[in-house]
Amino acid sequence: MHRILSEATPIFMHPVKELHYYDTIYNVRNPEILTEFSRSQLKLFGDREPKDKKERCFLRTNRMLAGKKVETIDYIDLYRPCIMGNTHLGEITPEYMILPEEGVRKMFDDLGPNTRIVLISRHPVDRFISSVKLLKSYGGRDFDKDRLEEEIIEIFQTMPGWVSHQERLNDYETALNLYRKYFDRILFLSYEKMVSDPSTLHSQLGDFLEMKVDRNRFEDIIGKKVNSIAETGSISETTREMLSKRFEKYLVYLEKCFGHIYRDSR
Repeated sequence: MHRILSEATPIFMHPVKELHYYDTIYNVRNPEILTEFSRSQLKLFGDREPKDKKERCFLRTNRMLAGKKVETIDYIDLYRPCIMGNTHLGEITPEYMILPEEGVRKMFDDLGPNTRIVLISRHPVDRFISSVKLLKSYGGRDFDKDRLEEEIIEIFQTMPGWVSHQERLNDYETALNLYRKYFDRILFLSYEKMVSDPSTLHSQLGDFLEMKVDRNRFEDIIGKKVNSIAETGSISETTREMLSKRFEKYLVYLEKCFGHIYRDSR
């Protein structure tokens, strides 16, 4: 998000992007995944010297996450040496949506009442399909889009725990109700609305963040993101209908919030 804000606004979005700090502490995610990821990032970075503060932060954070238990690390410390000079700090971790209440409470205690939470919803069926693709592409493996439907059916048969996890990531109502118990500043957005009406989203973000959002950068990034997300492969009407029934209660909630016709059979 830092790239769409005015250069006059000091803000720092963490270069690791998804820190997985709170979700790892509260066992939403296996700690070994974070450790292995950070070690792989260090290996990819190699022995070269960091060129700026951002790269120093990237290295320092990955070294901490690779070598320490995450619960012994102070969250804000992960942003050093980029705290000074940046009035706003941020990151993006989808699994924060399914934190237990004690995790949200700790986030509030750590970060305070001025924290702003942005939650972006997406059509549950499309989000599930995208997650399947990411799962099958994990670790640099080639993903055959022509086998997407077979992969989905196989996952339902062999990975019920993973499917249940994905259902929780579609439960926007529960997430919002929990975060609203602790945080006053929450913006709930629709990805579909973002695509169909980007100018409204541009205004919403500016008002919510109380910052000037660069319109050209915003439109460029939104366009690239839409194109990237669209590359998921195709499935039959039968399978899409099966997924729509599985996620129906989440679709109904999004209809109530945003007025879209989510229960389709594209």
